[in-house]
Amino acid sequence: MSTASKGQRTVLLRGLGVLRSYVGSHPLPFSVAVLGASTYAGATVASAVVLGRVTDSVIVPAFDRGVDAATIWAGVALVFGVVAVRAGGIVTRRYFAGLTQARTVRTLQARVADRYRRLPLAYHQTRPPGELLAHAEADVQAATDVLSMVPFSTAAILLVVIATLLLLWTDFFLAAIGLLVLPLLTFLNRVYGSKVEPPASRAQAKIGDVSAVVHESVDGALVVKTLGREASEVARLEAQAEGLRRARVEMGSLRAGFEPAFEALPNLGIVALVAVGSWRLSTGAISTGTLVQFVSLFQLLAFPLRLIGFVLSDLPRAVVGRDRLEGVFREPITLTPAAEGLDLPEGALGVSVRKLSFSFGGGRRVLDDLSVEVAANESVALVGSTGA
Repeated sequence: MSTASKGQRTVLLRGLGVLRSYVGSHPLPFSVAVLGASTYAGATVASAVVLGRVTDSVIVPAFDRGVDAATIWAGVALVFGVVAVRAGGIVTRRYFAGLTQARTVRTLQARVADRYRRLPLAYHQTRPPGELLAHAEADVQAATDVLSMVPFSTAAILLVVIATLLLLWTDFFLAAIGLLVLPLLTFLNRVYGSKVEPPASRAQAKIGDVSAVVHESVDGALVVKTLGREASEVARLEAQAEGLRRARVEMGSLRAGFEPAFEALPNLGIVALVAVGSWRLSTGAISTGTLVQFVSLFQLLAFPLRLIGFVLSDLPRAVVGRDRLEGVFREPITLTPAAEGLDLPEGALGVSVRKLSFSFGGGRRVLDDLSVEVAANESVALVGSTGA
């Protein structure tokens, strides 16, 4: 196995592990979302079967000898019944999938905020504000965006299995022709995922870099202007933004190149099926309703495979975002929380420092036996020889 294949497999396994942790955090709404998606998948397959039956029982006879009103209304009721079940599945899946993602975002942001609160001041001083904000916003969003598509992707696997079995049961000859398209779609999805993974990872990393530069420049705007460093800061931002732009453009170019192929392959398969199916229909091997049902079932297979491909292609971005969050979660907590809280008096408070000494890593003392009193509502500035 090549290094690239191993790397892709590693990212896939890590991505599935990330999704498993999310599902474990909020299993109830995710399960309901999967149930709604499965209902939609079953109703979608049923719609193709109903369409085929209605074609043979209502539409074709209507042109030959006429159909009574009861048969027509029965066909209408079947169609609308399947549509209603599909709509219910869609609403359930979308609502609870969104709820699962929202709760996961809230959980991760709460963990990040709690970790920031417990980490020492030295950690915050060595990180730009933009990086800290990127962890709580962009990284959390990147790590969880894929979650909203997972319930439908899970049910899509069920849809593919049921639809494939029905295709084989309906007409093995047509199924053998139609299913030749599926390996090509699967191969395209795999190629697309492998090619889009590197720019997706770079883009997510660059978002944090751009945010860090922006916040540093905004926070230190007065210093930048005082020292005449505007051009340098603009150049630094341009360099980071250009890296992000290139990664995003590369992702867009890949998607623009693969999208037409994803759209064309199923349509070419349908053209082939209609051509061969018309011949089978002329020989009496199948009915008109069977051909309609077959084409409808085949159309159902294209979108689930693409959806699963999109999920797999978005997993690297989720892995990168989660890795950046794990970097925060792994930071050691060196502050010992107070055993008991103290009640502070009402109103403004003063600060009293007595014989304070401090050194970095046991080296030369930067504060040596410092004592200072700052009264309530008093402002005190410590100014060095350079005015800083």
